[in-house]
Amino acid sequence: MSKSEYAPVADCRAAPWHYDEVGVAMDSFGRRSSEIAIQASIVKGLPIIVPCMVSAVPNGTYIASKAGRGKARREGLATGYPDLIIDGIGENAGKVCRAEIKAGGPVTLSQYAMLNRLHDGGHLCGLFRSLDTLTGFLLANGWHTRECTPIGEAANRVLGRMLIG
Repeated sequence: MSKSEYAPVADCRAAPWHYDEVGVAMDSFGRRSSEIAIQASIVKGLPIIVPCMVSAVPNGTYIASKAGRGKARREGLATGYPDLIIDGIGENAGKVCRAEIKAGGPVTLSQYAMLNRLHDGGHLCGLFRSLDTLTGFLLANGWHTRECTPIGEAANRVLGRMLIG
């Protein structure tokens, strides 16, 4: 993709939906985590912390054949749609969040437009680079955690930033 196919960082920072800065997701050695590792940690870890079900949206899957891409479009492939749909259960029943997952890359124009469209339609959504920031975002927006579940340092920073400033 050319540079013009990405949304400017300043526009993402000013957007009404949540935006994680680059560098939030680091492993224990200070290296940037991969997008797949972040998404896997959310799919596995978020339901342990927050009563929810997490479903992946395979829009970013590479489809080699033209016929396969056509079939995927007919089945509902939506360019720019967020990677995860999080449905609240139990205490969080009726709550839904859509999460675009990124490791360090920029936001494409189609992702930027889709997040704006979802937010304008009243949906809770954002771009996340870690399980901690997604957890903090959900808690700041009224989601409940399971009893006695510790949350990480990044989640506490997100909560502080959202509740205080």
